[in-house]
Amino acid sequence: MSLSLLDLDTDTRRYMRDEVELDASSGTLYISPRLSGSGRARWAELLLEAVSVHHDTWLAERVRLEQLLNTHEERRTKNGITLAKVPVNTHETLAEGEFNRFYLRGIRVWWDWRYIVQRT
Repeated sequence: MSLSLLDLDTDTRRYMRDEVELDASSGTLYISPRLSGSGRARWAELLLEAVSVHHDTWLAERVRLEQLLNTHEERRTKNGITLAKVPVNTHETLAEGEFNRFYLRGIRVWWDWRYIVQRT
């Protein structure tokens, strides 16, 4: 289910893109440990495309269709470490969370810029 982002316009998308590029260039872009090797390699590119022209459901579908997630992950239990299946909705949770995070950052930059312009 796609997020309902009322202010997702070209200006907001531009600021979202700038924020993704900033994180990618500074090495602070969140890379989920649930992403496979190919998922880690593709994540920044897919996220950048999603914030530029698509939406969170497109990003989730790309992750699912390209099989960019690990199928299992290690979990610590009282008896040690075990392998558990990655939840079936991980692609949606990851895409929604990261798209929304950059949407909020884009909105914040837009408001900061608007405030500065009004004060000058």
